[in-house]
Amino acid sequence: MHYRFRYFPFSRYFKKEPEIILDAPFRVNPNTAIPISLLIKDADIYPIQLMSVSLIVNYPSGHQKTHHHNFDQIVGTHWFSYIFFIHPQETGNLEIQGTIEFNINGKRRVVNTHNIKTTPKSLLHVCVDQAQLPGSDSYYWGDLHYHSNYTEDFVEFGAPLETTNKTASALGLDFLAITDHSYDLDDKYGSWVETDEELTKWKDSREEIRTINTKNEVLLIPGEEVTVKNAEGRNVHLLVMNHESFIPGSGDGAEKWSNTTSEYSIEEVISIAKENALVIASHPFVPFSKLEQRILNRGKWEDNDIIHENLHGLQILNGEVDESFDIGLKNWIHLLLSGKKIFIYAGNDAHGNFNQFHQIKIPMLSTWTHRNQILGQCRTGIIKKDALTLDSSIDALQSGKCIITDGPALILEIEYSNSMALLGDSIQTNECTIHLNGFSTEYFGSLSHIRLIHGIINSHREKTIIDSDLNGFTCEIIEKLNITFSGYFRAEILTSLGKRAYTNPIWVSPK
Repeated sequence: MHYRFRYFPFSRYFKKEPEIILDAPFRVNPNTAIPISLLIKDADIYPIQLMSVSLIVNYPSGHQKTHHHNFDQIVGTHWFSYIFFIHPQETGNLEIQGTIEFNINGKRRVVNTHNIKTTPKSLLHVCVDQAQLPGSDSYYWGDLHYHSNYTEDFVEFGAPLETTNKTASALGLDFLAITDHSYDLDDKYGSWVETDEELTKWKDSREEIRTINTKNEVLLIPGEEVTVKNAEGRNVHLLVMNHESFIPGSGDGAEKWSNTTSEYSIEEVISIAKENALVIASHPFVPFSKLEQRILNRGKWEDNDIIHENLHGLQILNGEVDESFDIGLKNWIHLLLSGKKIFIYAGNDAHGNFNQFHQIKIPMLSTWTHRNQILGQCRTGIIKKDALTLDSSIDALQSGKCIITDGPALILEIEYSNSMALLGDSIQTNECTIHLNGFSTEYFGSLSHIRLIHGIINSHREKTIIDSDLNGFTCEIIEKLNITFSGYFRAEILTSLGKRAYTNPIWVSPK
């Protein structure tokens, strides 16, 4: 909130204070302490004396408990973070009111939840769930698109990795891809426009990820959101994970207003990426505003962009099921029917943002919040086949052994010739048995509908094999089928609260 244009230094949200935010996960697993994080940014410019933080927890029963933490310390660093752990006394939906007291320039200040003056104050809403995430016995759960505080520029920043790791763990996540912007990772510390030839920031991010991963908590996958040129020369984003070196991409970083051309095309970055890297189209069908298109030369993934042979898949679920998701699903199905083996993934593009998404709406004029695109809201589930390591997770994601969801879990397996095919597999058989299992919880709603879909290669349609209403929180369906055409099977499931899960395909051909 401190950036202003040089020759027109007006901003409605500018304030001579550090940015101060309290945050918390939107839900936690049973018997789990709630991590409430305090983040203070830019106190090196506007130092404060942090006096205290009070947290008033309102429980579903009407019971209220206050947690008070005294600090009485000077905060004068660029980043300051602290985590309070609250052990909940009840399950259900909690409302938490946070109050931060501090002194600045000899004046006492008290703010609720945050101090962004153009953003309405609101409570933190946390559900203490009675159950684990659905399907936790069958899947490792993760978020494949997240920005830490190594993303920091004119308009946005993320949260520190250690804070993020604790929050993700409480949520029930097993892995998290750290995909900071390429145009931020090569900046000099303290600057948003100067490039560091030594790549100190990028190197520090890799080292911090390695250090955190030695603690055996949530697995952090090192990644990068690279700005690349699409088929029309416009800037789009590409997620590259587990790549051993930095890939520059500065076209839409607003660091050089006279140059909005990125260093590499999609095809060039895909060719640069090593075999052990995961390469995914980042929210490929999310529309950008006319202002972003004009000033930053932003575009969308075109038909010629998504057919590259070594592109592993599409992140079509980006924080919410919206129109861009529907467009992504249709494009993915079109690719599958044409014979391309390509997978789908989910992430949230959260920049910190554990409880609600804070964002600049109109530069210098307004900010806003919403409850989409927050950490762990949409998830990718990796089949629990091997122990979760960096190598095993990348291998599973590359081969499509995963589902996407914003709530329930869905298992699709195909039994054939005394063997069992998993998601992403290709098999040959003349007859098989389909196994479907669905799981949900009260938090995500009871299961309401399930579909098994058969796609015929080189046709223009999919055929629905199973289309059944459901009732309850688990389901099991077994169906024997004869195979006469080359194609694939995939499945979808829906809950009473509109939450849904989609599997990646299993390809099946007759002998």
